[in-house]
Amino acid sequence: MLPNRDGVLTRMDLNGGQPQSLQLPFAPGYSSCRPQGIVAAGGGILRWFQPDGSGLRRLRAPLPKEARPLAYPSLAPGSQWLVYNTMGPSLASPCIVHLTTIDGKTDRTLFTADSAAVYGAPGYILYLRGSVLMARPLDPKTGESRGDAAPVVQGIEAFSVSDTGVLVYRPGSGAADAHLVWFDRAGKNLGTLGNAAEDSGPALSPDGGRLAAGIRDPGAQGRDIWVFDLARGTATKRG
Repeated sequence: MLPNRDGVLTRMDLNGGQPQSLQLPFAPGYSSCRPQGIVAAGGGILRWFQPDGSGLRRLRAPLPKEARPLAYPSLAPGSQWLVYNTMGPSLASPCIVHLTTIDGKTDRTLFTADSAAVYGAPGYILYLRGSVLMARPLDPKTGESRGDAAPVVQGIEAFSVSDTGVLVYRPGSGAADAHLVWFDRAGKNLGTLGNAAEDSGPALSPDGGRLAAGIRDPGAQGRDIWVFDLARGTATKRG
């Protein structure tokens, strides 16, 4: 579940009826909705509330040592457990994956991944290791690991999984000869940006004048953040 462009979460009966905006005292950000409630990562703080917006409670806020907010929560259907992530200090940094309960009383730090991790039915935590999709078995009732992580698909860039365990993914390996490409709203290719590189996580500034992206250094393990000045056609490494 995602908020609209104004940061307002809206609910609607798929069988018909008018959309209803939930009156929340915060911008909800990325959210996960299940029959047992909704978990939202708004303002970097993890919160739980009922599908009608009532019963709001805070589950967890970032600790001082956590440089970026909590993000991408995913509830296990029919369970008290949810997976969420602490993002790294930059777009290119690894994510720290956590498991907590919807009452906020139990919270575990699990492992580090190259992408945000999500829960996938019938009982896995899915995440990327490089361009390999990994699945770590998890008992959704107890929250305990049921074995070691195993590779599922190689050479992917993005993925999503349904409540019935159906996996959707976008092929790609983040190859070093890839380009950032501009498209208009009709899908027409308007040209490329920067040199061929292994790019990830592009983010456009609010005024549309700059674009930041994580670019892997071929001689290093990590990535650097580069900021492109779109008007001047220049790029600056920010670390």
